[in-house]
Amino acid sequence: GGERLSSHRSPVTVLAVATEGGREMLISGDGSGLLIVWETDTWTPLAMLQGHKQGVSSIALQCVAGSTEVYTGGWDNHIWH
Repeated sequence: GGERLSSHRSPVTVLAVATEGGREMLISGDGSGLLIVWETDTWTPLAMLQGHKQGVSSIALQCVAGSTEVYTGGWDNHIWH
């Protein structure tokens, strides 16, 4: 089965999975520049972030001292952290 990520305003363009404190999260980015962090047990959005002026084209994750740092690249030629 699949989950419909209905909080997005445009098609999902990138996905990444992270585990922090034993909790699995999915991070999704869309063509409008919106990034959503989902709790995968309930598919509840934990955070909705709008930084890019255009679509999110890449997501990179780095685990530092037990927490996950998220970096994104966008079609607006910006990188957000």
